[in-house]
Amino acid sequence: MKKIFCFIILTFISACSQEPAQTVTSEDIAKNADGALPAFFQCLRDNDVTLVSAHRGGPIEGYPENAIETFERTTENASVIVELDVVKSKDDQLFILHDNRLDRTTTLSGAVKDTNWTDIKEANLKDNDGNITNFHPPTFTKTLKWAKGKALLQIDMKPPLNVNDVVEAVIKSKAEGRVFYIAYSIEDAQKILEKLPNAFVSIGLANQAELERLLYSGIDTHQIHSLTPNVEQNKQFLKTLNSYGITTVGLTFDLAFENTSFAERVNWQEVVKQYQARAESGIEILASNKPVDAFKALSEDPEYRKALLSCLNNL
Repeated sequence: MKKIFCFIILTFISACSQEPAQTVTSEDIAKNADGALPAFFQCLRDNDVTLVSAHRGGPIEGYPENAIETFERTTENASVIVELDVVKSKDDQLFILHDNRLDRTTTLSGAVKDTNWTDIKEANLKDNDGNITNFHPPTFTKTLKWAKGKALLQIDMKPPLNVNDVVEAVIKSKAEGRVFYIAYSIEDAQKILEKLPNAFVSIGLANQAELERLLYSGIDTHQIHSLTPNVEQNKQFLKTLNSYGITTVGLTFDLAFENTSFAERVNWQEVVKQYQARAESGIEILASNKPVDAFKALSEDPEYRKALLSCLNNL
């Protein structure tokens, strides 16, 4: 009995003496990976680590898409990168918004290209339920400044925006090492890489034919992130992409619970199961409408944070 009691005490002491698992924050990712994106993405590929991307910043009730306040909330609650959209006003101001019209997400109406920044900057943003908030559309420059030391940015340049305008703004803000881009054509990807030879570009690669067109272009595949459809991609095709050094980006917008409130979901464990299954299919970047939930779901695996931390520590 005495031996059993001693064993229990020793076990308790040993458990208490173990160091708590280190957490990884969005700031950790931003500070460590800034200027070291090639090594970071390579580590994600080599170690099957999935990073969550907050689609349009991760809007929820009271926090509209493409708002710095939403970026703040998301990055404070999950270890993610921030995906955002850039458009240009009538008077050539680059700012953060998804649509080509102002009606859905702001208190203004009309086309972005027909509206001056002096009017846009005073508009209030609306959340996805149409509720008016006290937040305003931010300029692209202000957003780049905010992101320094806080988050990596994935920049979606909405057509017909000239990609050169965006790249020049990034260079002027000295933000080259902490952003990467979404291009809608191989030609736009080439324009970006001409100005920024070390940049990373996301481009649609849903099948072998699209991969062949990329290979024919001569672009270094190690600088490409694939954008796959809103469905789970063929695992063998993802392996093929990885074999060329391409970082795979998967979308989770097709998952039913990404479009419902938490209370309407069947159960949390099913959410965890589906997010983890999507990550385990071979995805390095998981673009999610519910990035906080996606990160928490991946973190249910005790090895996840450890693997992510390892990639950051090796930079």
